[in-house]
Order: sequence, then structure tokens, then C-alpha cells
Amino acid sequence: MDWSAIFILIFWGSCGSLVSSVVYLIFGPDPLRAAKWLVPIGLSIGLGAWLSSSEPGMSSAAEEESATCRDNYTVCASQDQLVETYKRMNEARSDCKREAQKLARYGDAQLPSLPFLSYLPAESPIDTGRISLVENEARYQNGFGAMQHTIVTCIYDLDARDVVEVAAVAK
Repeated sequence: MDWSAIFILIFWGSCGSLVSSVVYLIFGPDPLRAAKWLVPIGLSIGLGAWLSSSEPGMSSAAEEESATCRDNYTVCASQDQLVETYKRMNEARSDCKREAQKLARYGDAQLPSLPFLSYLPAESPIDTGRISLVENEARYQNGFGAMQHTIVTCIYDLDARDVVEVAAVAK
């Protein structure tokens, strides 16, 4: 019998004894005793997983590319990557939401809590420095007091970090 077979037998034997011990703790005579043991064990496993995932020098090339795109939108490979990883996209969305609320004439605008998650895919924001964010679920009050579904488009300048234009069109 070689060492790998012995290691596998020891590993599965210890896994079986661990499972049977946990089952006994949970369904045994004193269930509170299980909490005393399982909580520290779970916290230790979680801490170990967190520390092992955040070790320096363990990043891949894709993570490094994503990190550079996170800081500088001009190095993003695609518009999708820009929208998903660029760190200032949340700032752009909140600025667009603030400007879209200013468009309301007869009452308050109703925008989702996470607005402007869509964008116009035919553009090239990496080259132009501008991105058009779209909100399809906005509602504005009309002159009769009824809420009207509206599509709001916001053009955001990534270099100046400012809203260029906001337009709302009723559905």
C-alpha cells in the first residue's frame, strides 16, 4: 500500500468521525453543547478561508487586468468590463439619479433603489470618455397626477465625472 492510499484512508476516516461527532452534538442529549463547539469551529474555518483567499501574490492575470480597469477606464477591454469593474460607476449612477430627479415637474420622480443598471451597448465609452446609462423603470407624475412609466437616458462624462445630459421619454 502506497502513501497516497494511506492518506486517503486517514482523510475519509477523519471526515467520517467528524460528521458523526457533529451529528451526536446536534442530536445528542445536550444540544446547547453543540453551539459551544460548532460556533468557534465555524468561525475558525471562515477565518482560515478568508485569510487564504487574501494572500498576497496569489492573484491571476485576469484579476490584475480587472484591478487596472477598476482604477482607469481607458484600459478596460470592453464596455461590459467597464460597467462591471470601474470603481466610479456607482458615482455615475448616483449623479444620474440626482439629475433625473430634477426633471420631475409635477411631483417626485420614482426611481429604483439601484438605478441606471443598463447602458447603450453600441457606444464606445473607452474611446469617447462618455457613457449613456439607461433606466427603464422610472416613473414620473404627469399633469393629471398619475404616475407615468418613463425611460430615462443619462450621458455621463467619465473624465470630468459629471452628467452631460439627462432625457426622459414616456413609454
